[in-house]
Amino acid sequence: ANLCYLPEYVNRSKGDKNFYQDTKYLSHVELNEIETKYSFTEEEDLEWMDMPYEKDDFSVLKEYYSKYCVERFES
Repeated sequence: ANLCYLPEYVNRSKGDKNFYQDTKYLSHVELNEIETKYSFTEEEDLEWMDMPYEKDDFSVLKEYYSKYCVERFES
C-alpha cells in the first residue's frame, strides 16, 4: 500500500501493515472503495506478503514485488 496515497488518518493508523493485513483498519472502511479509489488492487494481489520466507528468499520476494509493481502500474 505504500505505492498509493490513502487518506492521511487511515494511512497513519495502519502503521507498517498493508490495509489487507490490518483488521482494525478493515473494520472502519469500505474495502471496495479503498480498492477502487486508492489502491487499484484486490486482496489476492498482495497475498505474497503473508507467505513465510527464509533468510535466502530475496530473489523470490523480488520476483513477487516486481510482478506486483508491473501489474499495478498497468492498472
